[in-house]
Amino acid sequence: MLKSLGAATVGVALAGCSGTGDTDDGSAAFAAELSDDGSIPGHEDSNSDGTGGTTLEETDEGLSFEVSYENLEGAVNGVHIHGDGAADGGYLVRFFEPEGSEHADEAILSGEPLAADGDTISGTVTDDDVNPSGDYDGEIETVSALVSELKNADLGSSGGVVNIHTEHAPDSELAGQVESQ
Repeated sequence: MLKSLGAATVGVALAGCSGTGDTDDGSAAFAAELSDDGSIPGHEDSNSDGTGGTTLEETDEGLSFEVSYENLEGAVNGVHIHGDGAADGGYLVRFFEPEGSEHADEAILSGEPLAADGDTISGTVTDDDVNPSGDYDGEIETVSALVSELKNADLGSSGGVVNIHTEHAPDSELAGQVESQ
């Protein structure tokens, strides 16, 4: 069942980050600003005024995540990290899928489609959650390999892109490149 943390928090910052993807304790930290600005390969303008943000931080349990958004044009029916530096790259992680979808059992969170006006989802990515469909062509099968890929973020060729899929824009309403903090 989906656990919501309440109102969307778009401007999320990670304290103690050095800009290299590593925090003061040596763990990796990342962020992505989500928008409809068209700068992300595989994301076409969806005429959305929505905004969002994602934070990722390596922990002893895996890779914790928080994805927040607001003002979307349609209910959310998928939140993912795609590879290949593109919103249409292979699925590296499925954060959220609606219950009953063919990929709900591969998602960390599932439930009713999320409200368009805003929400925050969070959880932890474990090795079992990485490359859930086996459709990502890279050799990324663990959290450690995922962190290495995200540290090597070259838009259009490597790294990850967080993508929010909605009823309004099933391929991508908002997208943003994951960058080291």
